[in-house]
Amino acid sequence: MRETLRFGKAQKIKKRSEISRLFKEGRRWECSCFVLIYGRNALGWDRFGVMVSRRLGNAVMRNRVKRVFREMFRLNIKPCPPFFDILIKPRPGMGAAQRRAGMINAAEQSIFFNEWLGLVKAEGSLAGG
Repeated sequence: MRETLRFGKAQKIKKRSEISRLFKEGRRWECSCFVLIYGRNALGWDRFGVMVSRRLGNAVMRNRVKRVFREMFRLNIKPCPPFFDILIKPRPGMGAAQRRAGMINAAEQSIFFNEWLGLVKAEGSLAGG
């Protein structure tokens, strides 16, 4: 059971070619805090990546944002087909108060991510995988 709670290397999108493919062929969902780009994969598990611009803040802020998004993915993703490559790109236009406080609206992100996850996984299973 403990192994399923990890966010391992196999679950990360790292290569430039994979990210480029998502930008070209993937679909987009947007909210006020971030853009979610996703596309199907044939690996048998979901993968996740976070792209954070320097305009979002200093290295400490950017790394914190990445950790929050990875944890959101780890806690909310369900290991059921269809499987996706998911790329999240936080928006630099997040509220100035949030940036100064070094925080992002985790509740809004989680609700949005769960809504996307429910709709897309259900849509994929209805389409035959």
